[in-house]
Amino acid sequence: MAGDASLERFLAYPPNEGYPAHREAAATWLSAIGWEADPARIIITNGAHHGVMAALLSLCRPGERVLVEPLTYPGIQPIARLLGLRLEPLPVDADGPLPEGVEAAVRAHGAAALYLVPTMQNPTTGTMSLARREALAEVALRHRLPVIEDDLFRLLGNDVPLPFSALLPELTYHVTSLSKALAPGLRLGFLVPPPARTEAVRGAVFTLGSKGSPFQAEIAARWIRSGAAVRIRDAIRVESEARRQLALERFRGLQVACPPGALFAWLTLPERWRAEEFVQAAQRRGVAVTPSQPFAVQRRFEVPAVRVCLGPPDSRAALTEALDRLAALVEEAPRASFDGLA
Repeated sequence: MAGDASLERFLAYPPNEGYPAHREAAATWLSAIGWEADPARIIITNGAHHGVMAALLSLCRPGERVLVEPLTYPGIQPIARLLGLRLEPLPVDADGPLPEGVEAAVRAHGAAALYLVPTMQNPTTGTMSLARREALAEVALRHRLPVIEDDLFRLLGNDVPLPFSALLPELTYHVTSLSKALAPGLRLGFLVPPPARTEAVRGAVFTLGSKGSPFQAEIAARWIRSGAAVRIRDAIRVESEARRQLALERFRGLQVACPPGALFAWLTLPERWRAEEFVQAAQRRGVAVTPSQPFAVQRRFEVPAVRVCLGPPDSRAALTEALDRLAALVEEAPRASFDGLA
């Protein structure tokens, strides 16, 4: 790329939505999820976080409510604070938010949007069934409730149900990025708003002052056109499956969720452990895990569980050692652990 003189045009201000060739490559990439996106509606963003923020900025006014799961992507909280929005946690079961809970929340308080991570949900790893997606889409359609679908894990999963963008295209803001499927350092995402809202979202991207980088978009487009992107994604899937099996073996007998394609495990702790105590004890043993609290929308909502990311160790051997330390720690009592580490 450095020797390609034609790329000098990328030193100018790009369009708010990105260059046409990059949006066409994005449409090719998105076609793998079972939904054909119109390149004219695709907006290039600096990752999924940027896409979620642009969608909310285009939709909501300060003081309005956004419906969310009680445990969800922690980045939604600083976005809500910055935009002056109120996050309203919904009742959920193992399959995601309850449709009747969404119905009740809309009737009781109103809502500007419904934010969901329906595939390999962060942090619980759950994937919403097609039946639940259809039921939620029906409620959203009846109330004209926009849905922000944060779907960046989809291309790592197996047999994932149709996205909301296919079930409810007139109300869904589909957000994804290349961070999980290709490389986190490639800060590039794709946002596809409903047809009638494309211009409003382009305006929000401009307001945020951070259009998608054309140089990074060019790298991604070349990877997609050459087939390199698929090869990288497939290699990540192979490695993540090997690491998932290591986690399931080490946590055998424990309550752990880690479906195929997951980049992290959701480990439920025995009653004797509080999540924060376990995190502190693990840190003293050289292992970093995340408690449930940063994912909780309500300050006092705490679940006795931790998220164990499987990707950061630079080798399977290092991961195995860390998992062994965690598995041994789970079996201990908190006081005995702290005494032994003092």
